[in-house]
Amino acid sequence: MSPKKPHHDDLSLEVSVLSAESLKKPSPLLLCRRPRPYVTLSSSATSSDDVALRTRVDEVGADSPTWGDTLVIPVGPSFLRAGSDDAVYVSVLSRRRFAGPASLGWCRIVSADVVDGLRPPTARRRLSYALRSPRHGGRGHGVIHMAVRLLGRQADKIQAPAAPPPEPGWCRMAIGIPVAAGFPAASSSWIPRSGTAGGLF
Repeated sequence: MSPKKPHHDDLSLEVSVLSAESLKKPSPLLLCRRPRPYVTLSSSATSSDDVALRTRVDEVGADSPTWGDTLVIPVGPSFLRAGSDDAVYVSVLSRRRFAGPASLGWCRIVSADVVDGLRPPTARRRLSYALRSPRHGGRGHGVIHMAVRLLGRQADKIQAPAAPPPEPGWCRMAIGIPVAAGFPAASSSWIPRSGTAGGLF
């Protein structure tokens, strides 16, 4: 079953899944010698893998994979509502030959990461997220880098919602300072502790 292709009038989130780094190696007990990572996007934290959008599997990148795949996922009006729990869930999984995928971590994209009042919602933002643990939801291992923007005929008219209060013990958002061409990328220096928002470029 594939998600319905969004109509050009529908509000959607375009997510370019760029790369990840410092992923935790799956346990030997999981019959996986090294990570064979791929990424899924879903509008629900409980969606099964077979109905989620997904990238290709990086067979050679191990704990520092690259994808460069662009996925478009529909989002409803409630995604933009202040205080809404709606989000796009990003899961990093490792393919295994003789079993189901091993979860390496997850994060979520909320509307405040995309509609921030600083730039048009249709402008592409590069965000880096610290991954959360698949077991307890706290800080996990690794970082994922993505570029996101809203799509839809009315997307640029959307106003930034009021930011929800931060979760206890977590940061809300870190904004990166643009650097000159040729200077080493600064995204890793702006990783939030929560995995809720990342650097803005």
